[in-house]
Amino acid sequence: MNTTTMPFASDTADSMAAQSAAGAQGSSPGRASLHHVKVQALQGDCCVVICADGFYNLPVAAGCLLQPQPGDTVLASLADGQGYVIQVLQRHAAGTPACLRVEGDTELDVRGGSLRLAAESIDMQAAQAWRVRAQTGMVETGLLSIEAARLAESGGQRQAHWDSSTEVLARQQSFIGRRELYLERGVRRVATHEEQSAGSVRLVVARDWRVRADSADLLGGRRVKVDADTVQLG
Repeated sequence: MNTTTMPFASDTADSMAAQSAAGAQGSSPGRASLHHVKVQALQGDCCVVICADGFYNLPVAAGCLLQPQPGDTVLASLADGQGYVIQVLQRHAAGTPACLRVEGDTELDVRGGSLRLAAESIDMQAAQAWRVRAQTGMVETGLLSIEAARLAESGGQRQAHWDSSTEVLARQQSFIGRRELYLERGVRRVATHEEQSAGSVRLVVARDWRVRADSADLLGGRRVKVDADTVQLG
C-alpha cells in the first residue's frame, strides 16, 4: 500500500519537521494521506476499503466521474478518520461497462474548439426531454429509423430529394393553400369510391381524353355544351 502525505495549508518549517518526524505514528490532524487501496464492497454510494488502520466506508468524491466497482484499485484520501475515493486507478473487470456519474445539472462547455464522440454504438436516453440546437445540422447514416407516437414538423421551407419513396398511410388529411404537381407519367387507382368537389374545374388535354364506365351521368344544372368539329354518339 503506497501512502503520500499532502498538506491542506502551509505550515512553518518547524511544524513541517515535527510532523515529518511523527509520520511513522500516523497522519497528523489537518493533513490528508493518500492510499492505494482496493474496493472490497459497495454500500449505497460508498466504497468499503481496507487501510493499515482498519476498514473505511468512503464516499466517492464529486470529481471522480468513473464509479468504482468491487475489486478496483482506487486512490483514497484520509484525514481525521474520514475521507473520499478521489480516483479509480485500475479497473478489476475491464470487460464490464464503465459508469461515469455526475449528480445534478451538468454542462459540458467546449470553448474555442469542437467536440467529437467516437464509439461503436451510442445509446442516448432522456427521461423527459431531448433537444438539439444548431445553426446547421447534418445526419449521415446507412439506415435511419424514427419511431414516435406523434411527430410535429414546422419550418419556413422544406425540400426532399429521393430516388424512390413509399408511403403507407391509414388516413391522410392535407390542407394546402396552393399546389402545383408536375408528373412525367402518373397512374391513380382508387379501390372503392372517390369524390371531388371544387368551385370550378378546368381540364386541358393536349391529345386525347377518354372516360369509360358502366354508367355515366353528365348533369348540368343550367347548361351542358359540347363543341367540336365532329360529335359521335353511339
